[in-house]
Amino acid sequence: MYFRSCFTHRIATLPVALSLAMIGAFKATADIQPLDFVPLSSSPSAEGMVRPLGEDRWLLADDRGLYVIEGGERRRVRGGHLESLDTRDGILAGERSATLVAAIDGSVGGALVMLLDSADDAVLEERPIGFSEAVPDVLCLFQDPRTSHISLFVVDARGMLEQRYVYDGVTQALVDVPVRRDAGSLDATACAVHDTSGMLFIADEQLGVRRLQASEESDAVAEPWMLPAPWGELDGEAEDIAVDTAGGLWVLVPNERRIHLTGPSGALTSYSLPDKIEPTSLAVRPGATELTLAVFDEHAGQPMVATVSPTDSVDPGTGPVAKDMITAGAQTTPVQRYGDAADDPAILVASTGSAAPLILGTDKRAGLAVYDVNGEQRQFLPVGRVNNVDIVSDAELGRQTRTVSAASQRDHNSILLFDVADGRVNVAGEVATGLSEVYGLCMYHSASGVYVFINDKDGRYEQYRIDVSGDEFSGNLVREFALPSQPEGCVTDPLNGRIFMGEEAAGVWEAGAEPDGDAPKLVIPTSDALVADVEGMDLYQTADQSLLVVSSQGSDSYAVYDLRDNYRLRTSFSVTADITGGVDGVSETDGLAVTAEPLPSYPLGILVVQDGRNRMPDAPQNFKIVDWRAVQALIDREAP
Repeated sequence: MYFRSCFTHRIATLPVALSLAMIGAFKATADIQPLDFVPLSSSPSAEGMVRPLGEDRWLLADDRGLYVIEGGERRRVRGGHLESLDTRDGILAGERSATLVAAIDGSVGGALVMLLDSADDAVLEERPIGFSEAVPDVLCLFQDPRTSHISLFVVDARGMLEQRYVYDGVTQALVDVPVRRDAGSLDATACAVHDTSGMLFIADEQLGVRRLQASEESDAVAEPWMLPAPWGELDGEAEDIAVDTAGGLWVLVPNERRIHLTGPSGALTSYSLPDKIEPTSLAVRPGATELTLAVFDEHAGQPMVATVSPTDSVDPGTGPVAKDMITAGAQTTPVQRYGDAADDPAILVASTGSAAPLILGTDKRAGLAVYDVNGEQRQFLPVGRVNNVDIVSDAELGRQTRTVSAASQRDHNSILLFDVADGRVNVAGEVATGLSEVYGLCMYHSASGVYVFINDKDGRYEQYRIDVSGDEFSGNLVREFALPSQPEGCVTDPLNGRIFMGEEAAGVWEAGAEPDGDAPKLVIPTSDALVADVEGMDLYQTADQSLLVVSSQGSDSYAVYDLRDNYRLRTSFSVTADITGGVDGVSETDGLAVTAEPLPSYPLGILVVQDGRNRMPDAPQNFKIVDWRAVQALIDREAP
């Protein structure tokens, strides 16, 4: 069971936690093992925090600056009033290897990020991170193993959780790019991230420890991990936390004089500290056979270390699925409101070349938006809850050559028709359907006419022929069939008279697109490359290629299949953030559209995809525009 991270106040949360006593109950405390600590440095310090630095050194931050501790000796590398320290080793800064260091700068109420040269500990570059609305209380770092981008997480005095990019893994430089904000924790004492699994842990004085996904493309949904007594094993406040490389979470509880270790499986091991130590912070250094724990002892005024060999194996959890990654070069204006709104795009490229190309995108809470290929909104039609949209150009209708668009209208369970002329989209008519909950839609154009396929959430499909008499648009039902369960996205192949349809839980079906066409058959089942829900799809067709592009919503990615080679998978990829370009990645994707027609700046065409979470910074949903050359490069690389 999961909780939204906005449930941070103990009055609101603890009654709910009563129903979750079982979470803490199965984590029975084993025998408490004693730890023997020895001083790390011979020099006393004010209260501070330590972190491992490479294999045999440590960093110490206190109210007088940042120090390197090596061989028992301490050397200051930078002054300042520093708190809440975190690091990442092995960072590239041009041709140099460096350690990225982040700390709260108590003198200005912000954060400080710097790169230390791994050879001589000199500060290569530093960047202040300002927070104008509230002072940060705790911070931690996350390095995405897929991109090498590093994010900074901060929980501020209001309890807000903020994520910012602070290192661009492509340019290998420090940056400051706001990513997202959400409710975090009112009484946060520490946070830590296990990079491999992408799990962010937050310790709270009242709520214990919770975890959530660190990826910027995830929702900030927190799961209780270690609950306070009487609901769990924490008899006191979790003052600090740390993670090891195997995925274990170490929790310092000073008033218990305990350090607890828990893994994703829930197994718990507890260690006791000597009575003379007054610990205020915790760090873990991994090793081949044992770990080194470091605590700052307020009584002695210096860090203390102890070695430990955990006997319980811990499950590191599953990390992000390894897929090829590309970036989007542009994005559209966001839709009008937050929430699940943007859904499905369509692309219009006039065959004459005289009219500017357009992107149509549904806002399923409000209407239909029209964008140029740079993503700027040019028109909005407030036509209600339209879900999927498609378009056909140069169609002979009513003794005229027309460009016609259609969208599924969920308020009326109908097909809404649009006439597109001179760069403008106008409502042209509405066709009632026999469906009870319309959903997906696509269009088909052949010598026999112009058709609209529309489906229902229960699996039913209806096919309508579109006719025009004068300026009156109408639709006539010519065919009905059904898929076993809920469909949505579909696309037609006018060159071969086929329709491809996504069944969200099962895969891709194919059928004849003419009114007398053959019945549907499953041709591409779900797989590691195509993870339910199966959503949007479109065809990229040239003289040499016929490719079906399908959104794999369950893995935040896309699969490309070769229709001329028995549906062979040609590539599978995700769209990740372009920090320098200012366009975030794509997740929870719904609809997509693709064209092979050359466009300004896009000689091989574009792929347009819906983005379920619009970041950098948070904004309502929108559509991302991908240069097809990036996709084609992946296909060419995989070619035999």
